[in-house]
Amino acid sequence: MKNDSLSFESIMFWSNSKSLDKLTQWGAVEEMTGFTDQDFQENHTLWFDMIYEEDQDYFLGIIQKMNKYDEIEIPVEYRITRKDGSIRFLMGIVKKDVKLDTFYSGYLIDLSKRNNFRNTQTYRDSLVAHLSNSVYSLFDNSDTFSTSANRVLEQLSQLSMVDRIYIFKSKNMDNEHPMLDNVFEWCAEGIEPQKESDLIKNFDFAADSPRWFELMVVHNTPVLGIVRLFPQEERSFLEPQRILSLLAVPIWVNDQFFGFIGFDDCTEERTWMDDEVQLLSLYSNLIAASWTYHETKSALNDNISELLKIKKDREVFFSMLAHQFKTPLSIVDMNSQMIQMALKNMDSRNDLRTDQNFQRIYRATNQMKAYLDKILKGISSEIAVNTVNSLSPIQIMKDYLDQDETLKELVFVRSEMTDSDQVYIPLGRTQFEYILDTLLRNAYKYSRHTQDKIILDCLIEHQNLKLIVKDFGLGIHENEVEKIGQLFYRASNVQTIEGTGVGLSMVKSILESVNGFFFIESEESNYTQVTIEIPLI
Repeated sequence: MKNDSLSFESIMFWSNSKSLDKLTQWGAVEEMTGFTDQDFQENHTLWFDMIYEEDQDYFLGIIQKMNKYDEIEIPVEYRITRKDGSIRFLMGIVKKDVKLDTFYSGYLIDLSKRNNFRNTQTYRDSLVAHLSNSVYSLFDNSDTFSTSANRVLEQLSQLSMVDRIYIFKSKNMDNEHPMLDNVFEWCAEGIEPQKESDLIKNFDFAADSPRWFELMVVHNTPVLGIVRLFPQEERSFLEPQRILSLLAVPIWVNDQFFGFIGFDDCTEERTWMDDEVQLLSLYSNLIAASWTYHETKSALNDNISELLKIKKDREVFFSMLAHQFKTPLSIVDMNSQMIQMALKNMDSRNDLRTDQNFQRIYRATNQMKAYLDKILKGISSEIAVNTVNSLSPIQIMKDYLDQDETLKELVFVRSEMTDSDQVYIPLGRTQFEYILDTLLRNAYKYSRHTQDKIILDCLIEHQNLKLIVKDFGLGIHENEVEKIGQLFYRASNVQTIEGTGVGLSMVKSILESVNGFFFIESEESNYTQVTIEIPLI
């Protein structure tokens, strides 16, 4: 298609009454239209009659617009019916001579041959097929935006026969006064890149290119056409870049002017058909969406990395803090035992009150150690949440129960899942095991006097991994149920049972961090049922 020759016409028409009933023409008019000069002289409306019927209103609208708004030149694209009945595509401009109010001239180019392929259904189908494939490529997590975009745009350039594709992006996201930078460019072999040119860095769109700003930002329409027909100030900028024809499509994201994508033809002059412009506009928005997606993903990864660092630092801090607490506690514990032994040796009668006081010290130090151990284990289990992991819940449960014969005998697992069934959840095995351990040990601790089975249900429901642990022990008073899970809170009927009030609080914290669910149902002296849900990824 690149070697098709073009036929050039220069047509003039005028009228004292502005009805355009007289016509003078020269150039290859007969070659293009099939009508002779004599034909036009004998039929003063022939110039209009030969315009394809569906395009006549369009052409008259151009003339009316020129008269009404004193336009000097307007691009046109329409069809004519030749004398032999064949159809030709014409494109160019209609100019008004400012010296003569009713003098018009149009420089027309026969684009019929060159547009033959681009007007076929095959071409449009190829663009649509490539658009569909591009979705997968541009949103491929294994590639960077630059890599995937280069691949897509190279294929697109070959299909649409352009030599350069580039993206100008708004730096300040200001629709009234956008400042643009050329942030991406693809060039065919032999085409000089323009991305590093100082002329297109920090580009004041409204001030430096008012016509383009008006079209793209104010009216959300593309800029397109043959460069030599553009205004002189634009030609002086575009022609040194060897651009013969171009299409620039505005990109909008959520009512915000994102920028535009440009398609340059540096090999030949060409026209852009409406359906081609629409399809390339879809490409533009797809590329912008992909750009935003990759930027958001990168920012999210940075945020996750920062969050994990903060959590890791917190774990180190609490570990150091716990160590500082546990050391004096161990000293207190050891010395209290030594004093107790010394007192026993000195006084065989062993004062009962003194012995009770030492027992309180011993229990208090052990309880404090248990608090610290529980907090540390919970904090450690919170590290690295929100990372996707593939786990086998049933296999983890079996491995866990195999390590504790008491729980293995008491826990009854009910599930339709098998050992090999995998789920993808935003928790690692450590966090999952911590949740499982906390729920089962609480159930055992508050129901061991009954020797009843603890029921553990595991199922997939509404895109969540659901665990339900039910025991038939002490239960919780209805006024206290909603408080369970608060840090250090323990129900009034379990004060004599060793515990910290930390474990369920940590479980709730872990679940909240991944948008999970935690719910307790209980009836005092009857049962307690804890339900958790972990979203599937």
